[in-house]
Amino acid sequence: MAQPEGAGHGSVTAGLFTASDDSTERARFPDGPSTAGMLFMEAVVFVLPRIGVGAEALSLGMVTGSYDAACCILRDQEQETAIFVTGRWRPLKRKLVGIDAVLAVGTVLQHRETRTSLRFVANSARNTIEDRHSPAWGVGVDVPLSIVPHIAISPLMRVYFLDRGERDTPNVVFAPSTRFAIGIIAGVSW
Repeated sequence: MAQPEGAGHGSVTAGLFTASDDSTERARFPDGPSTAGMLFMEAVVFVLPRIGVGAEALSLGMVTGSYDAACCILRDQEQETAIFVTGRWRPLKRKLVGIDAVLAVGTVLQHRETRTSLRFVANSARNTIEDRHSPAWGVGVDVPLSIVPHIAISPLMRVYFLDRGERDTPNVVFAPSTRFAIGIIAGVSW
């Protein structure tokens, strides 16, 4: 069936998810919430019956921020992607459905472009590009459902803990956050 769990069996899936907003932990003056409709990809191989290891990658969206005051102008754009190594335990397996508990450990990759300038000073514009990575981890549940042999869909629920470190300057902020995510993935299994 679509959710084998013996050693050597596995799956590759992709789908969409939505997550709680953490724009205030990513930009000092966010223009709105982080972008939605984020992409999720996952691969898992069972190394023992009911125990699997794998990887997942997900886009955490983009946040833009701006500040327009009498003294200065700020434009900020920050994009995040997370990559995790996962461990999976399947405590329940029936013919067409399973329940998987997932633990993920990895990193969040941040790309930030910031433009600052003084309003009444010529040639004061300054562009900064910064790439950072910080530790992250997550816990969650997948519920794989067989729809036909070797094809499955799975609702997923995750809680991600993103440790971006601490930075609090007049024009840039980033801080740790917790994101709750739900989504649906589909893929093939062997």
